[in-house]
Amino acid sequence: MSGIVHLVGAGPGDPELLTLRARRLLDAADVVVHDRLIASALLDTIPPGIRLVAVGKAGGGVSTPQDEIHALLIRLARDGANVVRLKGRDRVRDRARRVGRLRRTGGRRHPRDASRGRPKRRVRDR
Repeated sequence: MSGIVHLVGAGPGDPELLTLRARRLLDAADVVVHDRLIASALLDTIPPGIRLVAVGKAGGGVSTPQDEIHALLIRLARDGANVVRLKGRDRVRDRARRVGRLRRTGGRRHPRDASRGRPKRRVRDR
């Protein structure tokens, strides 16, 4: 059985500023693998029973190597989990990085997805 990995941007950290899709993905997850710098107010809104795993950098302290994070995401998906990789500060906006991360979560063998933490702002020409 194969699960899925969703990459979700947390936006500025305020739980009320998440997109509806990001909220739905978090509420339906089996596991949320989140940056250590994600605001506690946002983590507090994740329903009980969903496993939370803190990874990433911690203000110059302990850091989880990216290869270990990728291996964890792949293992969880292969075990059939619905996984959300919650990224802080909307860093998944850079499409090239996002696509690279998705490819490293198991290539085409495992379903995967990405969701922005906030809607894209359009700038109009004056």
